[in-house]
Amino acid sequence: MGRFEDAIGTYKKAVTKDQKFWPAINNIGLIQYEQGNVDSAIQNWKTAIAVDEKNTTEPKLALAVALYKQGKTDQGITLATSALSLDRRYGDVAFLKDNLWGDRLIADTKTILATPKIRDTLAALPSVPDKDLKSSPKSKPKP
Repeated sequence: MGRFEDAIGTYKKAVTKDQKFWPAINNIGLIQYEQGNVDSAIQNWKTAIAVDEKNTTEPKLALAVALYKQGKTDQGITLATSALSLDRRYGDVAFLKDNLWGDRLIADTKTILATPKIRDTLAALPSVPDKDLKSSPKSKPKP
């Protein structure tokens, strides 16, 4: 909806109430990336991952994409492989759109998803039943 500042304000309120609510921290990063604030997005994704290392596939992949885009290709590929191994649905662009990833982040994600290492990783992972492809791991209000 393009109301980025309103969305960030709402997510910050959520974090104020619960500092461990990583989806809000992650979503702030998603918005910042779209705004071109890549360093701030990276910091938010690192914070989100630190809150819950095992269940933060989304910020891990987003961070991987940002690092890859910054030229830290090996680090980005390694982190993307790790993230996709946790939840292969994030290798599906339609799923990313359903989870409110913006155009800039999706375009950059397509680049890393097209690499041979990531294509091989996705090919080696078990497929996800159709019903799981349609369900989002968390509900997010649109910015």
